Amino acid sequence: MENKRYNIELEVVTPLCVGAGGENDWVKGADYVEKDGKVYVIDLKWFYDEIGKDGIDKLSQAYATSNMDGILSLIGNKLESVSRYIFDSPETSENPIKTFLRTQLYNRPLIAGTSLKGAIRSALFKEFRPEGPKDRDSKENEKAFGGIQDNLMKFLQVGDIEMAETTLVNTKVFSLIGSGDSWDGGWKDTLNGKNLRTYNPQGFNTLYECVYPGETGLGTITYAVNAATSKVSEKQRLQQGGIEELFRIINQRTREYLDKEKKFFEQYPANRSEEIIDCIDMLSEELDNMMSDNKSCLLKMSAGVGFHSITGDWQCKDYTNTGFYGEKHRHAGKKKYKSRKIAEYDRKLYLMGFVALHLLPDEKAKECRSSLDKEHIARLQEAAEAEARRKAEAEAKQRAKQQQRMRQAKFDALFQEAKDLNVDGHLDEAIAKLNEALALLPNDVDALKLLAEVKKRQENQASIKKLEEAAAKRLSGSLADVFEGKSIGALGTLIATTQKWLKANPEVSIGDAEYEAIKKVVTNFPKNEKRNIKKNSKKLIEFLGQDRADELVGTF
Repeated sequence: MENKRYNIELEVVTPLCVGAGGENDWVKGADYVEKDGKVYVIDLKWFYDEIGKDGIDKLSQAYATSNMDGILSLIGNKLESVSRYIFDSPETSENPIKTFLRTQLYNRPLIAGTSLKGAIRSALFKEFRPEGPKDRDSKENEKAFGGIQDNLMKFLQVGDIEMAETTLVNTKVFSLIGSGDSWDGGWKDTLNGKNLRTYNPQGFNTLYECVYPGETGLGTITYAVNAATSKVSEKQRLQQGGIEELFRIINQRTREYLDKEKKFFEQYPANRSEEIIDCIDMLSEELDNMMSDNKSCLLKMSAGVGFHSITGDWQCKDYTNTGFYGEKHRHAGKKKYKSRKIAEYDRKLYLMGFVALHLLPDEKAKECRSSLDKEHIARLQEAAEAEARRKAEAEAKQRAKQQQRMRQAKFDALFQEAKDLNVDGHLDEAIAKLNEALALLPNDVDALKLLAEVKKRQENQASIKKLEEAAAKRLSGSLADVFEGKSIGALGTLIATTQKWLKANPEVSIGDAEYEAIKKVVTNFPKNEKRNIKKNSKKLIEFLGQDRADELVGTF
């Protein structure tokens, strides 16, 4: 497969807006303000820096009510310093301003290659659309450019084109007034559908950020000239004919479109519609010059492209006879496809979105490219470096997130082990696991709390153990030593103390020495306790045996 790269110059012929999407529209009283015939698009960061913290609450209130006067009052004489863009205001409008697509890094107006390729695709559609099906949703139409593997558009690559600057353009909707067979041209003036025969620049008008006529930009089209996408002769002719054949087909489609569009405005005249016809004549004259060698082509694209162009212009042979909506449609009884987006620029009315693509010879292209100044080259280099930095930062953040997830998973496992060990009474191991967990997440509240609880429990157990060891040490001597210093005044206490001593010294029993120690303690019992033992000597007998018990009681 041979790829042929063509250098092209894009020239804006009528006001062009490649939309940045509704979410990027500028809303009056929020994104922009108007003053003295100017539109000031506010940069909020600069705005905050200028008004300080004290002004933010007032600013929020002004934004909440779209109070443009309140915002202007807050800005004061700093309006220009806080504005990202400043435009001449062609008209006032209550609708948001439709913004132009821009490069992310430098905010330069951008004609995306995908937008340009989409317009080319629409222009080619009718050429390759299968004959027969009339349903615009027909699956046959989807096969116009081939299947997934051999789709013709797959072998056509269109590069992005940067433009220099933009302006604001007012737009109105040209529509039809009437019913049945009686229709006249008019201008949409209200949201509910009211149309007027007289042109009013305001009233259901919308401002568009546009590249204005005469501006140019440099781009490329890469063409797979020998790609075997189909045996259909038309497609082979397009591929083998190169860029001139592509331009020829586009010019043919544009010629058909302009002829039908002119008849539409001639049949349905309205106030100032003659200016639109003048625009069509101007475009037709330029097209005639282009069609002589097809080194250039005229193409309609982007905002205001209209139903016929965006669908490939195959459904209506005559724009004046487009049929009517059926009874079940919300526009029942009205003519189909009767509206046009019209731009007013330099006090004249234009169809929107016409661009000329000019094939540049190699030498001319080389001259144009070499004319790019150092600032532009530096900007591209900086953009690449910034993208590399952004990518590196994104990868670093991704790695950090992954590491954080891994730390969290390991922490959770250690924390659960620590809780289980704590329940089982393995406090040293629980503390070790908690320290490992906190090395991963030092500020985890639950782990810190549990660690404190386990350490407290450990301290309590150590105190208990220390007391038990001291008690065991006291019980390790003779029974007489155990009794020494103790105040034992009752038989129950005597028996309990003796049993503890026996338990601590399982290898010994009560012998003569032990009996003498017991006898000494009992002898010193209070009289009432001695009387109680005499009355009920059963416990003493169980403890010492009958003989020794009798002997001991006999000493009282």
